[in-house]
Amino acid sequence: MRKKDLFGLLAGFMAVLVLLAFPAYGQTDGRKNAATFKKVEIKEKKTDYSLEICYPQITGKLSPGATAFNKAAKKQIDQLISEFKEDMSRVEGQIDPEYAWQLYITYDVKFNQDGFVCILYRCGYYTGGAHPMPIIFTQNYDLTTGKQIELADLFKTDSDWMKTISDYCISQLKKRDDTDEKWVNDGAGPKDHNYQVFYFNPFSLTIVFTPYQVAPYSSGLVEVNIPFDKIKKVMDISGVAGRIMK
Repeated sequence: MRKKDLFGLLAGFMAVLVLLAFPAYGQTDGRKNAATFKKVEIKEKKTDYSLEICYPQITGKLSPGATAFNKAAKKQIDQLISEFKEDMSRVEGQIDPEYAWQLYITYDVKFNQDGFVCILYRCGYYTGGAHPMPIIFTQNYDLTTGKQIELADLFKTDSDWMKTISDYCISQLKKRDDTDEKWVNDGAGPKDHNYQVFYFNPFSLTIVFTPYQVAPYSSGLVEVNIPFDKIKKVMDISGVAGRIMK
């Protein structure tokens, strides 16, 4: 791929990320008990690599939970940068400047209300291939307790909740025309690693499938929204799920 084609691809990739993420930056939209965010930016350009990164930090008078969120967000970004530079150091001096390595990170505030925050991060990790390798993850935080919310926290421990959400996702994904049954069954089967990326609001749970997981790279992120009333029988309403839904 020639340099101008590569730059065009990367520019298009980042344009999509910015369009998806920008509306939520630093906004509370009048939502009840919403946190206010500022966007922290990191830009660095060297001969062998460049960084263009942004991530959220809660501003204002910080509760212990907000402080914990900020530390966790920064730690995650610092780790990605460290891993990127460590990988790059192994080939330092061997990188063609036309194909310099690049790390992009942006984010989207998916939910911000009643002491809960859901952040979807989109990363592009370019090491000289045909296109950036996508890295997608979420940070779902309970600012009241200062703890990360795991998917299992929403469900009854004695229920077959993983199969319940897997069955729903598979039924929805099979309606798509850009995938096939084996791809969907493998990528959305009831296994922990298939359900690491998610976010929620008071009415539904959204599962995010990363590129190649259930569809081609060209399909981008694939999301399945699951209304809570479809899975309420396996949800732990006495726990954090009940607070989210009230």
